Amino acid sequence: MPTQPISEQEAILMPLLSELRQRPDAGSKLLDLATALANQGRSQLASFVELQALALDDPETSHRWRMLQARRAPANQFLLLNNAERTSAFQRAFSDLVSPGDLVLEIGTGSGILAMLAAKAGAAQVITCERQPLMARVAQAIAEDNQLARIVTVVSKSLDELQIGTDLPDRADVLVSDMFTGALLEAGGLHLLREAKQRLTSPACQVIPAAATLRGRLVGGKDIERLCRTQIVAGLDMSRFDLFSPPVIPIQPERFETLQYQSFSPVIDCFHFNFNTLEGFQPSERTIQIKSPADGLVTGFMQWLKLEISPGNVMESDETSKSTWSRYLHVFPTPISLAAGETLRLHIEHDLARFSVWPQAKGGKKWL
Repeated sequence: MPTQPISEQEAILMPLLSELRQRPDAGSKLLDLATALANQGRSQLASFVELQALALDDPETSHRWRMLQARRAPANQFLLLNNAERTSAFQRAFSDLVSPGDLVLEIGTGSGILAMLAAKAGAAQVITCERQPLMARVAQAIAEDNQLARIVTVVSKSLDELQIGTDLPDRADVLVSDMFTGALLEAGGLHLLREAKQRLTSPACQVIPAAATLRGRLVGGKDIERLCRTQIVAGLDMSRFDLFSPPVIPIQPERFETLQYQSFSPVIDCFHFNFNTLEGFQPSERTIQIKSPADGLVTGFMQWLKLEISPGNVMESDETSKSTWSRYLHVFPTPISLAAGETLRLHIEHDLARFSVWPQAKGGKKWL
C-alpha cells in the first residue's frame, strides 16, 4: 500500500508505538490500543495503529485483526465483488448515464469498484466516502494500483460529514450507491440516499440504482416449516416452543437454491421506491387481499428485492435468479390453512428502516 504522510496526532503516538513494538505481546497490545481509540471515536488514529500491528507480520496478530474487522464489514463483500451480473449491470448504467465532465458522488466505497467503473465510463471526478478509515486507505490504494487515483478520491468520512466546498467541489451530477441487501431497508440506505439527494446533488442528478421494489409471495411446505417451527423430536411434543418462532428469517442464496416450497399467491409488489424523485420515501402501510390458488398450509411471506439499476437494466432476487442477495421469510405466528380460492388479508408496512408483514386472521394455537 502506498505510504501516506503521518498526521500530527500519529506523530505524537509514535514513541508509545515504538515502545509497544518491543514487547513480546506487541501485536495484542497494539490492537488493544486501536480498539480503545476506536471506542473513543478516534477512528483515524485507530486505523493507523492497526496498520502498525499488521506491519509486525505476526500470524496471531493478523488473525486477531481479521476477527475485529469481521465485525465491521459484511462478509458478503466478496460475493458482491465477484458477481459478474452486478458488475455488468452497473457498467451498463454508467455507460448510459455518466457524461464527460460529470462529478460523481458515491456513498459507501467498500472496495472502490463502482467508483473506478464510473471513472472508466468518463466521469471527470469521482468522490466516494467510506467511514471505515482502513478500508478507505485500501480503496484509495486500489485506485492508485489501477491508475485511476487522478479521478477517484476516497474521503474517509461518513455521508453526514461531507461538505460542498470541502469534500466536493460542487453538487454532484451522478449519485451512486450499493448499500442494499435483499432486505433493502435495514442497512439504512434510503435515509442516506435522501440526505445526499437533498444536500449534495444537483437538481438534474441521475441516481444509480434508479429504483427498487419490495416483492414477494405466500409460501409454505415442509422445508419452510422446518426453518421456523418444531416437529416431534425423539417422540416428544415440542410444539409449544413455537411461541418463540422468529418473525423474519434471512435465507442465504445457497440455502435458497435447494429449498423446496409451495407458492400460495402470485408475485405481489409491496412497496416501490424511486431514488430520483424520492417517491415512496415515507412510512407507509396498507392491507392487501390475496386469493390462494391451491389448498394447503401457508407458513409465511417470502420477500425479495427488484432493483432497477438504470432504465431497462434490472436485477431481481426472485425464485429463478442466482442472486447473491438473501431472501427473507416473514413467518406467520401459526400456519394458516387455506382452501383454493379462499382469501387471506395481509397487513404490510415499512418505516424506511424495516419491512413487516402479518396476517389479519384471528385464532390459532393457545400457547399456555
